[in-house]
Amino acid sequence: NRSAADMCCRMQSEPPLLLASDAAVAAFPWLRGYDAELLQLVDSMLTVDPDTRPSVCDMLDAPFVRSLVAGFAANVERAHEWVRTEEKMRDPTIPDDVKRQLMPASRCVLAPEADAILAQLR
Repeated sequence: NRSAADMCCRMQSEPPLLLASDAAVAAFPWLRGYDAELLQLVDSMLTVDPDTRPSVCDMLDAPFVRSLVAGFAANVERAHEWVRTEEKMRDPTIPDDVKRQLMPASRCVLAPEADAILAQLR
């Protein structure tokens, strides 16, 4: 039975198994389901030396993260627009012909995660 000190020394002396490496994917086939950029980001976050780890700003500036944030922001905006349109559709002071023009916008298709956003907005 190894002591915690032995394990710590072993971890520091052996190179880590990078998630984005072919060896990791061979050892853990479920990693194939994840984007390579995500695995590289996680690898960089798990670096032992804190001076070489990315900062929060570095992580948020990674192209992979930026595209996720942009997609989320677009879904939030579409959800807000949908809620505003639905409110207008219920407004008795808005003429029916104006409501008919709004109908295509009220039936816009949102990404799957938008349902959760809509629930929070109501």
